[in-house]
Amino acid sequence: MCIRDSFNAVVIDIFDMCAVSLGKAVIDTQGESNYDVIEKTNDSNYYKLVIKEGRVVGAQFLLKNGNIGSPGLLFSLITRKDKIECIKKEMYNKKLLFIRPWRSKIYKYLGEII
Repeated sequence: MCIRDSFNAVVIDIFDMCAVSLGKAVIDTQGESNYDVIEKTNDSNYYKLVIKEGRVVGAQFLLKNGNIGSPGLLFSLITRKDKIECIKKEMYNKKLLFIRPWRSKIYKYLGEII
């Protein structure tokens, strides 16, 4: 059962790996055609982003040695319902990036679409 406007967040530490799931999981999107998925591996870390209508609506991570770091940025993106297009504008405008410097760390997740 899912309560309307609720937010799913799970973090678990398993054998020196940290598993994180935020918002919509890929399994929640099965049968729906308006979702995009970005999947990447870097530095022994794995992540998957779920995107709908230009917004990040979910993320799953497997992070080596409990290095939880940046998923908090994506938690903020999901809960604030920020449009990727607005983030893109901030990334390439030094004045806006100066106001929100943490946006520069989002590039490693959204780099291929920004």
